Parts: sequence; C-alpha cells; structure tokens
Amino acid sequence: MSGIDSEQLVRDLLPKVVEVARRAGEAIMVVYQDLNPAVEWKLDKSPLTQADLASHRLICEGLADISRYPVLSEESAEIPFKDRRSWEHFWLVDPLDGTKEFLKRNGEFTVNIALMKSGTPILGVVVAPATDQTYFAGVGTGAHKSDKGVVSPIKVAGIQNPTPRVAVSRWHGGGMDEMRVDLEKIGIDADRCQFLAEEFRRLHLGRSAGACSKAIDSDRRRS
Repeated sequence: MSGIDSEQLVRDLLPKVVEVARRAGEAIMVVYQDLNPAVEWKLDKSPLTQADLASHRLICEGLADISRYPVLSEESAEIPFKDRRSWEHFWLVDPLDGTKEFLKRNGEFTVNIALMKSGTPILGVVVAPATDQTYFAGVGTGAHKSDKGVVSPIKVAGIQNPTPRVAVSRWHGGGMDEMRVDLEKIGIDADRCQFLAEEFRRLHLGRSAGACSKAIDSDRRRS
C-alpha cells in the first residue's frame, strides 16, 4: 500500500467519490421531504434520522465498490484505535453533517467524504444537497466547486497581511466572548484578529469544508 502514488490514486478515485457523495445527498433529500421525520438520540445527545442512516449505507456500499480501504463513519460501530492505528489509507465520512440543521429545514447540511493517508486527507468531497453544490479537491488535482452543474476552480486566499482572520459557523460557539477565550487557549491574541463581516462571518457550511480545505492546502504546498 505504501508504494501507491497519491496523485494517481486521487485522479482515479475523485470523480467516483463525487458521484457516491451526490447519490447520498439525493437519498438525504428524499427524507427531507418528510415534514416530521423520525428522530432517535445517540448517547452524546445528538440526533439521528433515517437520512443519516440511508446516506451512511449508500456511502459504505459505494466506497466498497471502488476501493478496499476501510471506512470510519460517524454512524459506524465504534472501531477501537488499536485496530485503526495500522490503517495507512481509510475513508473518513460524515454521512450527514448538520443533522440539527436538517431538522430545522434550513438547508445547511452536507455529505462529507475524505480519503486519509497516514493521518492526512489527500482527497475531500463536500456535497450540499439542498443547494445542489459540490466542493471537491485532492492532491495534484486542485480544488473545484460545482454549482448546479457548473464547475469552476477555487483556491485558498493568499496571505496579504499577518493579521489572523477568524470565521465561525453560525450554529456553533457561544459568541465573541467564547471565541476570544478559545483563541487565547491556542495562543492567539484576539485583539489582533480580523473578524470577518460586521463581527465575524458565519459560515453556512459549518465545519464541513475541513477535509477539502486540507487537501487544497496540501496540494498548494506541493506546487
């Protein structure tokens, strides 16, 4: 496995993973039409719906069709770290990121799939099914956005000044006071930060683009 070329692997797999993620998004939207979907509650008190489970099943089946890599999904049975630590490649999946947003019916939820290699994402796909948008990136391929079928390249912003810029999901966190405390914990002076928008821009996709962003950044460092 260690001899596999990451760029060739990404080129082979990325379009297939995009298709798997889009099919999962379609399955989610079927359940979304139900105005009162059944909800279960997990041990951590987070909600679980039939949309989560349908997306999970479809993704696991789809990924099994295109690779032999194991899948670590939010809806999988817990896999002990002692079993996972030997995985060089594996799929990291959140079949429905934003179940609370799904239940609020605000459209702000996504399907997230990343291919990990030695702990680093080399491929990332994020599908926002309610808006028909797909973000996908990989080592050697760059990053792209598909908006209702129109595909265009995207890239991370260049560093124009050393001032840290901060953004936060609109559904997570406890406002500016908590944000300042969190920044101080990681050694950043909040008074030096530029908070996007009027106070700070609230991202519609929440934490979803994390794997995609890391794949973009990894590709950028290689270029």
